[in-house]
Amino acid sequence: MLKKLLALFRNRPAETETEPEILTLQSEVASLTISVNELKEEMKKQKTYYEKRLADAEANSTNQIAEEMEKFFTRASGPLSQLLMQEGLLSAGKPVNPADIMKLVKSLETVFAEEGLRVISGTGSKSPFDPERMTPMGADGQPNDGEEVTILIPGMEFRGRVIRQAYVRKGEA
Repeated sequence: MLKKLLALFRNRPAETETEPEILTLQSEVASLTISVNELKEEMKKQKTYYEKRLADAEANSTNQIAEEMEKFFTRASGPLSQLLMQEGLLSAGKPVNPADIMKLVKSLETVFAEEGLRVISGTGSKSPFDPERMTPMGADGQPNDGEEVTILIPGMEFRGRVIRQAYVRKGEA
């Protein structure tokens, strides 16, 4: 059959071909050509369909992320605006209650924690040294793994991944 098709494409009949066989083969080739063209058109339609679905999914994902961010910023805006008010009072030389500021910081910490941001040990706390989560400070040298250290500046984790190491000192701060 391959010889017959090759002969047809060269526009000359094979030596053993008869006229009816050639007509039959030409008919089959024409039918296959139509089928291939139909498949190409269907593939174009499917490609367009899936490209549109992908674009829609990306748009929905982007909208969902934007909505989540807006919720987060809405929750954080209250304590942040109150902190800015406290900063304005302090800049104007008016008295500010440190306990009020600490409450606002705790409010922000709660908002951030709800999104997966967590403090790695508080300032002044003791913790075994972990070089993956902590950076030593001071002239005391490098603590050994597991050696007790004091947290000077807290580090941060976001959803279990360290994004800012805690600064620590060997022994007492």
